[in-house]
Amino acid sequence: MTISIRDLIADVNPDLFDNFIAAVHNRRPVQGFTHNFYRYPARFSPLFARTAIEAFTEPGDIVLDPFMGGGTTLVEARLLGRQGIGTDISSLATFVSQVKTTTLSGDAIAGIRSWAAQLNDKLNLRNPPQRALAWIEHGYQHNINSKQTWPLRKTLELALADIDNLPTIREEVRKLSEEIQRATGENVELAYVDQGYTGERASGFAAEHGIRLEVVKHEEAKRGFVLLPRRWVVERDFAWASRFRRLVKDYERLPDTVAGLHFVAFACLFLQQAVGILSAGS
Repeated sequence: MTISIRDLIADVNPDLFDNFIAAVHNRRPVQGFTHNFYRYPARFSPLFARTAIEAFTEPGDIVLDPFMGGGTTLVEARLLGRQGIGTDISSLATFVSQVKTTTLSGDAIAGIRSWAAQLNDKLNLRNPPQRALAWIEHGYQHNINSKQTWPLRKTLELALADIDNLPTIREEVRKLSEEIQRATGENVELAYVDQGYTGERASGFAAEHGIRLEVVKHEEAKRGFVLLPRRWVVERDFAWASRFRRLVKDYERLPDTVAGLHFVAFACLFLQQAVGILSAGS
């Protein structure tokens, strides 16, 4: 049996058929919101994605895009109050989609504008750049290293050299550190973070609440998805917790109960380790 698009949409919402067909044939340039952040190849119209989401989903539903590309569907899903989930084999697609769907607070936007305003004086092509030698060896600057494009490459290098002074995410470390210490009773001393928290500013904010940040990073540039060092610490803790049946799945209704069970589980684990250490010492 053959089912036409008209019949399929009519079963959902008869009034959307004309809008859906108009969106399919829409030829307007891709624009609006964060769609212009990067011209990903073979993008389709945001109007088409929006109309399809409105036709087949309701607010709060999950929208899956298994080949998300430039993240058009995820952006429109978020704007329409849906939960967007996307996957893609391309690391570039993943990066672009994350950038397009990241929500910034008013303070974060103000911080970026302030940083950009003071950056103008530093973007002098006569200043010595900080060359990303590892990235150059992997060919990431191949298309911006000619006689015509070297000014663009050097401008990017000068801007990235000042990225540690960007006061957005790093200043949020203060609030996050405060919340962590409040929730754990001032028991956190060391936090492993990625390279987004590099710099003295982030370390200083964390140190105000007694937390030392250790930035985990690769020694050189990598292609594709590569696990960060120290990841085993997190995985090991999850493996330890999974030994206890009540923690294998989320059986509890109250978060306080889950927290209490984790406390009991890790108390048992640490006591077992302490007994071994004391026995060896005696």
